[in-house]
Amino acid sequence: MAPARRTPARPAGGTSTLRLVPQDPEWLHDFRGTHDRLLAPYHAAWSARRRGVPEHLAPLYPAGLEDLTGLDAPAALDAWRNVHRALPPVLRGRTPRTAQDPARRSLLRAPDGGRLVPLHPVLLD
Repeated sequence: MAPARRTPARPAGGTSTLRLVPQDPEWLHDFRGTHDRLLAPYHAAWSARRRGVPEHLAPLYPAGLEDLTGLDAPAALDAWRNVHRALPPVLRGRTPRTAQDPARRSLLRAPDGGRLVPLHPVLLD
């Protein structure tokens, strides 16, 4: 008997978008890097400057974002967290659940019979 597929829960109000997210260690590494290398450091620098910390003491903006003045740092960080919370548990952790081959144990097959990387439906507001 085939395993049952569950449909992601829909949010109470507003519109939502269904996206397919790969269970690929490289994609997940880049997704987490967006938080660790860009959004969190940008938010720290933005917050320090908002509190009036002197320029020579405040954290630096990440390279390439020094002149980005229109980015709402808390909203950007919240948006990343909302996407992270929407991921299924298997994709949320930092420890990969698969070995280097993300297609290992995948039930998805290409027309040539090769295994494909599993995709997970993620519902986003």
